[in-house]
Amino acid sequence: MTMKIKAINPSNEEIIGEVSASSIEEVNSVVSIAKESFGSWKKTKIEEKIKLLKRLSEFLEKEKTSFTELIMKEIGKPKIEAETEILDSQGAVDYYCEKIKEIKERNIDFDQEFFPKTKGSVKFEPHGVIGLITPWNYPLS
Repeated sequence: MTMKIKAINPSNEEIIGEVSASSIEEVNSVVSIAKESFGSWKKTKIEEKIKLLKRLSEFLEKEKTSFTELIMKEIGKPKIEAETEILDSQGAVDYYCEKIKEIKERNIDFDQEFFPKTKGSVKFEPHGVIGLITPWNYPLS
């Protein structure tokens, strides 16, 4: 039997929903699928990644009211703090849409007096699937 995790509104202790806890096998399956997807994701052009991130930002804007209400119920935050969380998340997405354009390989010049015939470069390469544990009070982080 699958364990259920209840989401409780801290302001009135009403159950607002529940989700099934994932088994180790389910987590492993999802991680495997993510790893398989990573192969094509790392080959995706920056412009396409930006388009996808902008769609996320647009989705957050479109659903801002429903996300705000959900955060207020789940976390107990006042409306202004819940709205700010959505705006902060949008801001982060928009910020990275700009920063991602700066990611490119570059050469490093070494002082040839101390490092003769030495060349260097910096490359940015995707690392793959990671796990992320976020604070319970900032669910969109």
